[in-house]
Amino acid sequence: MQTQAPGPIKSSKSLGKEIQTQAPGPIKSSKSLGKEMQTQAPGPIKSSKSLGKEMQTQAPGPIKSSKSLGKEMQTQAPGPIKSSKSLGKEIQTQAPGPIKSSKSLGKEIQTQAPGPIKSSKSLGKEIQTQAPGPIKSSKSLGKEIQTQAPGPIKSSKSLGKEIQTQAPGPIKSSKSLGKEIQTQAPGPIKSSKSLGKEIQTQAPGPIKSSKSLGKEIQTQAPGPIKSSKSLGKEIQTQAPGPIKSSKSLGKEIQTQAPGPIKSSKSLGKEIQTQAPGPIKSSKSLGKEIQTQAPGPIKSSKSLGKEIQTQAPGPIKSSKSLGKEIQTQAPGPIKSSKSLGKEIQTQAPGPIKSSKSLGKEIQTQAPGPIKSSKSLGKEIQTQAPGPIKSSKSLGKEIQTQAPGPIKSSKSLGKEIQTQAPGPIKSSKSLGKEIQTQAPGPIKSSKSLGKEIQTQAPGPIKSSKSLGKEIQTQAPGPIKSSKSLGKEIQTQAPGPIKSSKSLGKEIQTQAPGPIKSSKSLGKEIQTQAPGPIKSSKSLGKEIQTQAPGPIKSSKSLGKEIQTQAPGPIKSSKSLGKEIQTQAPGPIKSSKSLGKEIQTQAPGPIKSSKSLGKEIQTQAPGPIKSSKSLGKEIQTQAPGPIKSSKSLGKEIQTQAPGPIKSSKSLGKEIQTQAPGPIKKESKRNVVIISRLIHWMEREENNSIEDRYTYGCIQLDLNDL
Repeated sequence: MQTQAPGPIKSSKSLGKEIQTQAPGPIKSSKSLGKEMQTQAPGPIKSSKSLGKEMQTQAPGPIKSSKSLGKEMQTQAPGPIKSSKSLGKEIQTQAPGPIKSSKSLGKEIQTQAPGPIKSSKSLGKEIQTQAPGPIKSSKSLGKEIQTQAPGPIKSSKSLGKEIQTQAPGPIKSSKSLGKEIQTQAPGPIKSSKSLGKEIQTQAPGPIKSSKSLGKEIQTQAPGPIKSSKSLGKEIQTQAPGPIKSSKSLGKEIQTQAPGPIKSSKSLGKEIQTQAPGPIKSSKSLGKEIQTQAPGPIKSSKSLGKEIQTQAPGPIKSSKSLGKEIQTQAPGPIKSSKSLGKEIQTQAPGPIKSSKSLGKEIQTQAPGPIKSSKSLGKEIQTQAPGPIKSSKSLGKEIQTQAPGPIKSSKSLGKEIQTQAPGPIKSSKSLGKEIQTQAPGPIKSSKSLGKEIQTQAPGPIKSSKSLGKEIQTQAPGPIKSSKSLGKEIQTQAPGPIKSSKSLGKEIQTQAPGPIKSSKSLGKEIQTQAPGPIKSSKSLGKEIQTQAPGPIKSSKSLGKEIQTQAPGPIKSSKSLGKEIQTQAPGPIKSSKSLGKEIQTQAPGPIKSSKSLGKEIQTQAPGPIKSSKSLGKEIQTQAPGPIKSSKSLGKEIQTQAPGPIKSSKSLGKEIQTQAPGPIKKESKRNVVIISRLIHWMEREENNSIEDRYTYGCIQLDLNDL
């Protein structure tokens, strides 16, 4: 994951996951077999030739789409967009410049990109949104997310995961088989060719990462740091002088060395730290190193290893079976009874550690931090408010939260960083990341992954089995109980997440967003109005809706983006996309796919078994109960859809259109004349139909037809 880098980011050719976020320049996507997400790119974005999915959103320049076998979404492109010759689907909407579409068999969505975006030939997924600097994506087999990078970032050719976040200087990522995290480096960071994990955060000087088979963490080094070619783990934090790491087979930790340190080529472990205060040791069966604590430190009865360094406040160690590292906490730190590893560093407030079976890292929290009882890993760093950690079985990272953060009881991973408000973590089985939330964030009980970052309002996380990401929400965000993935980012209004089995992404919504109980994926981004997510089994994406959006209970996919009016999603078994509707949009209960984009009037979706696309209708649009495909775009008048078994396309009708019950194909375009109204007898029939639908559906008819655009074709009755 790479977040908040003001310069260009180049992604990795990784087989694992890669996330790069907050890039103010152009983003080029990956040739990945997995997933790729690139968000918030105000510059040009080039997409990937990935085998997974590809999404590119909010690029102010031209977007070129992919020759992908999977799905590709590109949204918010004010410049020209050229689409792909993909085997998937392609949808391109709201381009203030010219858009050329694809010869695709799949789907592709490209909307409102302020910079040029070139899409991928990917078989996987790719999302590229709102990057103010240039980002080049990876040829990764895994996932890749690149968003909002103020400095140049080059990603890794890694087989694992890669995270690069908030680097004011250039960051070069690793060719790692494991994971890589690079965050907030005021100087250049070069990542590792590691087979394990790598984390690089907040280095005021240049950092070069390791070619390690294990894990590597590099944080807050005012001088240059060169990482190791280690087979184990490596952590390098806050070194005012140059640090060169080791080619060790074991673990290596290097923190806050005011002079030059050269590391060892050791087969064991190496720790070099600068400790100015009293240290009390542990009754451990393993190894224990405690250094540079300006306050009292009490050690652990651990069976593993324990490291406690530079804590300006009191630190109490853990009874852990694994490893524990606690460094530089200006407040009190209490360690964990963990079976795994625990690292706690530089917390200006009190930190309480976890009873985790995995790993835990807590660093630089200006408020109190309470750690997790996790079986996995946990990292908590730089939280200006209180942080409470998780009882997670996976990993948890909590960093730089200006408000209180409470961690998760997750089985997966959890990362919470830089939240200006309170963050509460998840009881998730997967991963959870919460970063930079100016408001309170509550994490999820998810089995998957969860990421919550930079939310100016409160965020509540999900009980999801999948992944969840919540970032930069100026309003409150509530996460999902999803089995899949969930991402919530930059929502200026409140966001409530989904109980989804799939993935959910919610980003930059100026209004409230409520997530879905979906089994698939859900993405909600940049909605100036409230968004409510779906209970879908598929995927759901909701982005940039200036009005309220309610998501679907769909089994397929759902995408809702940039709707200036309220959008309600569908209970569809297929896919649903709703984007940029200046009027209200209500989604369908379809078994197929549904896309609704840029409708200046209200749009109501269909109960279709096929696919449905509704875009840019200046008048009201009602969708069909079709078994085939349906496309409704740019109708200056009302459009009524068909109960067709075939395909239906309705575009640009200056007058009302009534659809057919055809078994074949139907195209209705540009009817400049009015159509006669129905009689009073027909009104009675409509009343009975509404009453029947009220009894059949959970959603009330008053809620679904609030804006008074009921125009039923009596031939369909």
